[in-house]
Amino acid sequence: MKKSMVMVGALMCALSLFFTACSGDDKDNGDDFVAVTNVTLDQKTVSVTVGNDITLTPTIEPTNATNKKVEWLSSNKEVATVTDGKVTAVSIGEAKITATSKSNTDKSATCTVTVKAKAMVVTLSSGETITVKEDGTATLTKTDGNEVTVTPSGTATNVTYTLADGVRTTLRLLTKRQR
Repeated sequence: MKKSMVMVGALMCALSLFFTACSGDDKDNGDDFVAVTNVTLDQKTVSVTVGNDITLTPTIEPTNATNKKVEWLSSNKEVATVTDGKVTAVSIGEAKITATSKSNTDKSATCTVTVKAKAMVVTLSSGETITVKEDGTATLTKTDGNEVTVTPSGTATNVTYTLADGVRTTLRLLTKRQR
């Protein structure tokens, strides 16, 4: 009987050690795990021109958090991509860039990125020019010096401009990489 009690006691002690070691609670095995309580970004909204980059910097709280790594995500990769906080403007539009704590996925921060067109002047074979502004609006300057506001539609590389009198002109806009 005494031998059985010793064996049961030893078994209970072994099970207790097993469950304590395998519990996954860093505090139980002596490590001082500090959880992330907040994530913020240095910018909440930003505008950038197609082809340019910006860098977003996350701040993790508390400053002594054990794991300060974040995962980056773009809501619209056709407009803006993100790698390690470096945001690249791909095409006109809007994307939300999110940094989420890897150790506490409930904690994240978002920046709204608005991508604008590059300002440019396009000279047509007729001698007329179209001036495209960063917001995507454009003005057609006719050879007689008169200006006509044109309305863009389409993608960033194939833009159709409709003149005030209803005439439509489609331009294929190429970046240096596409040439």
